[in-house]
Amino acid sequence: MKIYLLKVECYFDEEKHYENVYSTKDKAIKEGKERLEKIFKKQYKSYFDDDDEKNEIPELTHEQLFKLKAIYDFSIIEYDPQIVDELDRLEKLPIIGEYYKDDLYSEEIEPLKIIHRYDYNGNEIYISGQYVFNYNGQRIERKIMMNYEDYNNPLAGSKFKIGDIVKIKKCNKNYDFEDKLHVITDVPHKKENQQFFRNSYKVIVNHNSYDEGCHVDVFDENELELYKEKLPEDSPLIFLSKYFRGEIKLENTKWIDIECGNITLNENKSFRDIEEIRKQMEIGRKNENRF
Repeated sequence: MKIYLLKVECYFDEEKHYENVYSTKDKAIKEGKERLEKIFKKQYKSYFDDDDEKNEIPELTHEQLFKLKAIYDFSIIEYDPQIVDELDRLEKLPIIGEYYKDDLYSEEIEPLKIIHRYDYNGNEIYISGQYVFNYNGQRIERKIMMNYEDYNNPLAGSKFKIGDIVKIKKCNKNYDFEDKLHVITDVPHKKENQQFFRNSYKVIVNHNSYDEGCHVDVFDENELELYKEKLPEDSPLIFLSKYFRGEIKLENTKWIDIECGNITLNENKSFRDIEEIRKQMEIGRKNENRF
Protein backbone atom coordinates (compact mmCIF):
# COMPACT_ATOMS: atom_id res chain seq x y z
CA MET A 1 0.00 0.00 0.00
CA LYS A 2 1.41 3.35 -1.02
CA ILE A 3 1.79 6.26 1.35
CA TYR A 4 2.46 9.94 0.64
CA LEU A 5 5.09 11.68 2.74
CA LEU A 6 4.63 15.45 2.77
CA LYS A 7 7.70 17.63 3.30
CA VAL A 8 7.33 21.39 3.73
CA GLU A 9 10.65 23.17 4.06
CA CYS A 10 11.12 26.82 4.88
CA TYR A 11 14.66 27.58 3.76
CA PHE A 12 14.99 30.75 5.85
CA ASP A 13 13.49 29.23 9.02
CA GLU A 14 14.36 25.60 9.84
CA GLU A 15 11.83 25.55 12.68
CA LYS A 16 9.04 25.77 10.12
CA HIS A 17 10.03 22.42 8.55
CA TYR A 18 7.06 20.06 8.55
CA GLU A 19 6.59 16.37 7.69
CA ASN A 20 3.60 14.07 7.82
CA VAL A 21 2.26 10.94 6.13
CA TYR A 22 -1.06 10.75 4.27
CA SER A 23 -3.10 7.98 2.69
CA THR A 24 -3.79 9.95 -0.52
CA LYS A 25 -1.84 12.47 -2.57
CA ASP A 26 -4.76 14.91 -2.62
CA LYS A 27 -4.77 15.13 1.18
CA ALA A 28 -1.02 15.73 1.21
CA ILE A 29 -1.30 18.48 -1.44
CA LYS A 30 -4.09 20.22 0.50
CA GLU A 31 -2.03 20.19 3.70
CA GLY A 32 1.08 21.36 1.86
CA LYS A 33 -0.72 24.39 0.42
CA GLU A 34 -2.19 25.28 3.81
CA ARG A 35 1.20 25.04 5.51
CA LEU A 36 2.83 27.26 2.90
CA GLU A 37 0.04 29.81 3.20
CA LYS A 38 0.64 30.07 6.95
CA ILE A 39 4.36 30.56 6.41
CA PHE A 40 3.68 33.08 3.66
CA LYS A 41 1.31 35.17 5.79
CA LYS A 42 3.74 35.26 8.68
CA GLN A 43 6.75 36.25 6.59
CA TYR A 44 4.91 38.70 4.37
CA LYS A 45 2.38 40.11 6.82
CA SER A 46 3.06 43.58 5.46
CA TYR A 47 1.36 42.46 2.23
CA PHE A 48 -1.96 42.02 4.00
CA ASP A 49 -4.51 44.50 5.18
CA ASP A 50 -5.24 43.91 8.85
CA ASP A 51 -8.72 45.34 8.40
CA ASP A 52 -9.59 42.91 5.62
CA GLU A 53 -11.71 40.18 7.19
CA LYS A 54 -11.14 37.88 4.22
CA ASN A 55 -7.40 38.28 4.63
CA GLU A 56 -6.92 37.66 0.91
CA ILE A 57 -3.50 37.77 -0.71
CA PRO A 58 -3.21 40.97 -2.74
CA GLU A 59 -1.89 41.00 -6.27
CA LEU A 60 1.90 40.78 -6.17
CA THR A 61 4.50 42.27 -8.46
CA HIS A 62 6.45 40.09 -10.89
CA GLU A 63 9.54 40.38 -8.67
CA GLN A 64 7.61 39.29 -5.59
CA LEU A 65 6.14 36.29 -7.41
CA PHE A 66 9.59 35.30 -8.66
CA LYS A 67 10.92 35.29 -5.10
CA LEU A 68 7.97 33.26 -3.88
CA LYS A 69 8.52 30.55 -6.49
CA ALA A 70 12.11 30.20 -5.32
CA ILE A 71 11.32 30.11 -1.61
CA TYR A 72 7.92 28.52 -1.14
CA ASP A 73 7.46 24.96 -2.31
CA PHE A 74 6.82 21.52 -0.92
CA SER A 75 7.36 17.92 -1.96
CA ILE A 76 5.41 14.69 -1.67
CA ILE A 77 7.26 11.36 -1.73
CA GLU A 78 5.13 8.48 -3.03
CA TYR A 79 6.24 4.96 -2.11
CA ASP A 80 5.29 1.60 -0.67
CA PRO A 81 6.98 1.12 2.75
CA GLN A 82 6.89 -2.67 2.42
CA ILE A 83 8.76 -2.61 -0.90
CA VAL A 84 11.27 -0.07 0.45
CA ASP A 85 11.97 -2.34 3.43
CA GLU A 86 12.40 -5.39 1.19
CA LEU A 87 14.84 -3.60 -1.10
CA ASP A 88 16.97 -2.61 1.84
CA ARG A 89 18.78 -5.91 1.29
CA LEU A 90 21.20 -6.15 -1.63
CA GLU A 91 20.04 -9.61 -2.70
CA LYS A 92 16.50 -8.29 -3.22
CA LEU A 93 17.52 -5.47 -5.56
CA PRO A 94 16.98 -5.76 -9.34
CA ILE A 95 20.28 -6.60 -11.04
CA ILE A 96 21.47 -4.31 -13.82
CA GLY A 97 24.09 -5.62 -16.25
CA GLU A 98 25.37 -2.17 -17.19
CA TYR A 99 24.39 1.43 -16.72
CA TYR A 100 25.58 4.81 -17.91
CA LYS A 101 25.89 7.82 -15.68
CA ASP A 102 24.11 10.03 -18.20
CA ASP A 103 21.17 7.63 -18.39
CA LEU A 104 21.44 6.55 -14.75
CA TYR A 105 20.41 3.02 -15.69
CA SER A 106 20.30 0.97 -18.87
CA GLU A 107 17.24 -1.21 -18.34
CA GLU A 108 13.68 -0.25 -17.56
CA ILE A 109 12.95 -0.86 -13.89
CA GLU A 110 10.29 0.55 -11.62
CA PRO A 111 11.29 3.54 -9.49
CA LEU A 112 11.40 2.80 -5.79
CA LYS A 113 10.02 6.23 -4.96
CA ILE A 114 8.39 9.03 -6.92
CA ILE A 115 9.01 12.56 -5.68
CA HIS A 116 6.50 15.26 -6.62
CA ARG A 117 7.56 18.91 -6.27
CA TYR A 118 4.90 21.64 -6.01
CA ASP A 119 5.04 25.42 -5.98
CA TYR A 120 3.24 27.49 -3.37
CA ASN A 121 0.01 27.35 -5.41
CA GLY A 122 0.03 23.56 -5.44
CA ASN A 123 1.07 23.30 -9.10
CA GLU A 124 3.36 20.36 -9.78
CA ILE A 125 6.59 21.67 -11.32
CA TYR A 126 9.01 18.75 -11.08
CA ILE A 127 8.68 15.00 -10.75
CA SER A 128 11.52 12.61 -9.96
CA GLY A 129 12.00 8.88 -10.06
CA GLN A 130 14.34 7.41 -7.45
CA TYR A 131 15.90 4.11 -8.53
CA VAL A 132 17.83 1.54 -6.53
CA PHE A 133 19.53 -1.46 -8.14
CA ASN A 134 22.37 -3.97 -7.88
CA TYR A 135 25.30 -3.30 -10.18
CA ASN A 136 28.30 -5.62 -9.89
CA GLY A 137 27.36 -6.45 -6.31
CA GLN A 138 27.03 -2.81 -5.28
CA ARG A 139 23.91 -0.94 -4.23
CA ILE A 140 23.44 1.99 -6.62
CA GLU A 141 20.94 4.78 -6.02
CA ARG A 142 20.06 7.29 -8.74
CA LYS A 143 17.42 9.97 -9.10
CA ILE A 144 16.11 11.34 -12.39
CA MET A 145 14.30 14.68 -12.19
CA MET A 146 12.08 15.99 -14.98
CA ASN A 147 9.93 19.03 -15.60
CA TYR A 148 6.36 17.93 -14.96
CA GLU A 149 5.42 19.27 -18.41
CA ASP A 150 7.98 16.97 -20.06
CA TYR A 151 6.84 14.02 -17.96
CA ASN A 152 3.31 14.38 -19.39
CA ASN A 153 4.48 14.94 -22.97
CA PRO A 154 4.91 11.67 -24.95
CA LEU A 155 6.97 13.56 -27.55
CA ALA A 156 9.47 14.88 -25.02
CA GLY A 157 13.02 13.91 -25.90
CA SER A 158 12.38 13.80 -29.64
CA LYS A 159 12.21 17.48 -30.58
CA PHE A 160 15.74 17.65 -32.04
CA LYS A 161 18.03 15.30 -33.94
CA ILE A 162 21.80 14.96 -33.99
CA GLY A 163 23.21 17.57 -36.34
CA ASP A 164 20.36 20.04 -35.88
CA ILE A 165 21.46 23.68 -35.63
CA VAL A 166 19.81 25.38 -32.67
CA LYS A 167 19.86 28.63 -30.75
CA ILE A 168 19.51 29.16 -27.02
CA LYS A 169 15.92 30.15 -26.29
CA LYS A 170 16.44 30.72 -22.59
CA CYS A 171 19.36 30.17 -20.30
CA ASN A 172 19.25 29.81 -16.53
CA LYS A 173 23.01 30.08 -16.11
CA ASN A 174 25.78 32.54 -16.85
CA TYR A 175 26.72 31.38 -20.34
CA ASP A 176 29.25 33.13 -22.60
CA PHE A 177 27.84 31.69 -25.83
CA GLU A 178 24.15 32.37 -25.29
CA ASP A 179 23.89 34.44 -28.50
CA LYS A 180 25.73 31.94 -30.72
CA LEU A 181 24.31 29.07 -32.74
CA HIS A 182 24.98 25.50 -31.57
CA VAL A 183 24.89 22.04 -33.10
CA ILE A 184 23.22 19.03 -31.42
CA THR A 185 25.77 16.26 -30.83
CA ASP A 186 23.76 13.88 -28.63
CA VAL A 187 20.07 13.43 -27.82
CA PRO A 188 18.20 12.08 -24.77
CA HIS A 189 18.56 8.32 -24.39
CA LYS A 190 14.89 7.59 -23.96
CA LYS A 191 13.86 3.97 -24.14
CA GLU A 192 10.42 2.73 -25.09
CA ASN A 193 7.84 3.26 -22.33
CA GLN A 194 10.51 4.74 -20.06
CA GLN A 195 8.90 6.82 -17.32
CA PHE A 196 11.81 9.01 -16.34
CA PHE A 197 14.74 10.21 -18.42
CA ARG A 198 17.01 13.22 -18.64
CA ASN A 199 15.47 15.41 -21.32
CA SER A 200 18.71 17.18 -22.17
CA TYR A 201 20.83 17.55 -25.29
CA LYS A 202 24.58 17.84 -25.75
CA VAL A 203 25.58 20.74 -27.98
CA ILE A 204 28.78 22.12 -29.47
CA VAL A 205 29.62 25.70 -30.38
CA ASN A 206 32.58 27.24 -32.18
CA HIS A 207 34.61 29.69 -30.08
CA ASN A 208 35.32 31.72 -33.23
CA SER A 209 38.93 32.32 -32.22
CA TYR A 210 42.17 30.73 -33.37
CA ASP A 211 43.26 29.18 -30.11
CA GLU A 212 40.08 28.14 -28.27
CA GLY A 213 38.55 25.46 -30.49
CA CYS A 214 35.02 24.29 -29.63
CA HIS A 215 32.94 24.40 -26.47
CA VAL A 216 30.64 21.52 -25.44
CA ASP A 217 27.67 21.97 -23.11
CA VAL A 218 24.31 20.48 -22.11
CA PHE A 219 20.86 22.11 -22.29
CA ASP A 220 17.34 20.98 -21.52
CA GLU A 221 14.95 20.59 -24.42
CA ASN A 222 12.86 23.61 -23.42
CA GLU A 223 15.96 25.82 -23.49
CA LEU A 224 16.63 25.21 -27.19
CA GLU A 225 14.98 26.33 -30.42
CA LEU A 226 15.57 25.05 -33.96
CA TYR A 227 17.40 27.50 -36.24
CA LYS A 228 15.67 27.52 -39.64
CA GLU A 229 17.45 30.27 -41.58
CA LYS A 230 19.89 29.45 -44.37
CA LEU A 231 23.63 29.52 -43.69
CA PRO A 232 26.56 29.83 -46.14
CA GLU A 233 27.63 26.45 -47.49
CA ASP A 234 31.12 26.93 -46.04
CA SER A 235 29.84 27.86 -42.57
CA PRO A 236 31.58 26.04 -39.69
CA LEU A 237 28.09 25.20 -38.42
CA ILE A 238 27.29 23.35 -41.65
CA PHE A 239 30.53 21.40 -41.27
CA LEU A 240 29.76 20.52 -37.62
CA SER A 241 26.21 19.53 -38.53
CA LYS A 242 27.33 17.21 -41.35
CA TYR A 243 30.17 15.77 -39.27
CA PHE A 244 27.95 14.74 -36.37
CA ARG A 245 25.32 13.39 -38.73
CA GLY A 246 28.01 11.17 -40.22
CA GLU A 247 27.89 12.81 -43.66
CA ILE A 248 31.54 13.86 -43.42
CA LYS A 249 34.22 11.27 -42.63
CA LEU A 250 37.64 12.30 -41.36
CA GLU A 251 40.33 9.91 -42.54
CA ASN A 252 43.58 11.91 -42.45
CA THR A 253 42.43 14.50 -39.94
CA LYS A 254 41.86 13.94 -36.22
CA TRP A 255 38.64 15.37 -34.76
CA ILE A 256 40.51 16.30 -31.58
CA ASP A 257 42.60 18.76 -33.60
CA ILE A 258 39.43 20.55 -34.68
CA GLU A 259 37.80 20.39 -31.26
CA CYS A 260 40.90 21.80 -29.53
CA GLY A 261 41.52 24.52 -32.12
CA ASN A 262 44.65 23.14 -33.76
CA ILE A 263 42.57 23.24 -36.94
CA THR A 264 40.46 26.37 -36.73
CA LEU A 265 36.79 26.81 -37.54
CA ASN A 266 37.22 30.56 -37.37
CA GLU A 267 34.71 32.63 -39.33
CA ASN A 268 36.73 35.86 -39.19
CA LYS A 269 39.02 36.98 -41.98
CA SER A 270 42.71 36.16 -41.80
CA PHE A 271 45.45 38.37 -43.19
CA ARG A 272 45.99 35.54 -45.65
CA ASP A 273 42.51 36.23 -47.06
CA ILE A 274 43.25 39.86 -47.95
CA GLU A 275 44.36 40.06 -51.56
CA GLU A 276 46.69 43.09 -51.28
CA ILE A 277 48.54 41.50 -48.38
CA ARG A 278 48.75 38.15 -50.18
CA LYS A 279 50.36 39.84 -53.19
CA GLN A 280 52.91 41.80 -51.18
CA MET A 281 53.81 38.74 -49.12
CA GLU A 282 53.88 36.62 -52.27
CA ILE A 283 51.55 34.11 -50.60
CA GLY A 284 50.79 31.33 -53.03
CA ARG A 285 54.06 31.74 -54.92
CA LYS A 286 57.07 29.52 -54.53
CA ASN A 287 59.25 30.91 -51.75
CA GLU A 288 62.50 29.09 -51.16
CA ASN A 289 63.27 31.06 -47.98
CA ARG A 290 59.97 30.35 -46.22
CA PHE A 291 60.30 28.48 -42.94
